[in-house]
Amino acid sequence: MEAMWTRYLPAWRKARELADAGVIGELRSMDADFSGYIPYDPASRMYNPTLGGGCLWDLGVYCSHVILHMFGLEYEELQAMGRLTRDGVDSAARVTLRYPDGKMAGFTCACDQMGSGAARVFGTGGWLELPQLWDARQVTVHKPDGSVQTYDFPHADGFIYEVQRFHRLLGGEPILPGEPAPADTLTALRMLEEA
Repeated sequence: MEAMWTRYLPAWRKARELADAGVIGELRSMDADFSGYIPYDPASRMYNPTLGGGCLWDLGVYCSHVILHMFGLEYEELQAMGRLTRDGVDSAARVTLRYPDGKMAGFTCACDQMGSGAARVFGTGGWLELPQLWDARQVTVHKPDGSVQTYDFPHADGFIYEVQRFHRLLGGEPILPGEPAPADTLTALRMLEEA
């Protein structure tokens, strides 16, 4: 199992459950952001190409995984644009995906600007919002009539949920539908490489 602990947060599991239950109707699009200003330092891992620098690999991977979690692995088209530092490292990126069934998803990741850090999933009958997508502790359902329902989850170190799940798998629990698999990791990496 990849240590993509965000996928195991109760808030993201609840978002998937709500979407699967049709609470916001048919899923149509999704937008995610994981950006934060990090002052330029050519020696830091974020900006140094020999250390694997770049916002896509460091921040964008979280966005890619939550999109795959909600919309699946089978996107058909990817478009990307961004900014590069003078050393050729990506400091900001905007990636847009199109799925065969017409769904669209996009994410922004950047280390040279601030961002909302939120994810929003839009459907034909409402939308979901998860503040702080990488460390989500809350899911809010917004309905067309203006009603709002919020689900709050206690904070714990993000890895604890994945460690607990891994322990249950070792104990013999079956792998569940939608659970992160090697194909998710490979698709996320392909997405980032393509971008």
